Amino acid sequence: MRRWRAISTSAAHGALLLAFYSAGLAIPFLLIALAFERMTTALAVFKRHFPVIIAIGGAVMIALGLLILTGEFTILNSKAAELSSSLGLPSSSI
Repeated sequence: MRRWRAISTSAAHGALLLAFYSAGLAIPFLLIALAFERMTTALAVFKRHFPVIIAIGGAVMIALGLLILTGEFTILNSKAAELSSSLGLPSSSI
């Protein structure tokens, strides 16, 4: 509380800042707690298909590793940059 009072003009203003700070921390956790029941039923679909999801993720990682190993990933990256600029999307030139 001393820290908030040090940057505010009064103790009441510091308490108000601290209340908003606390609410900013608490609200996301409260929303997650309220939505947890719905999310567990929604995630049941992923739980049923978990082995397939893991296999697809593994295949994608192996494919990306092979692209990087062979040097084709940079070519794919430049083609994606050309495509995004032709679509009018901003691209980075790093």
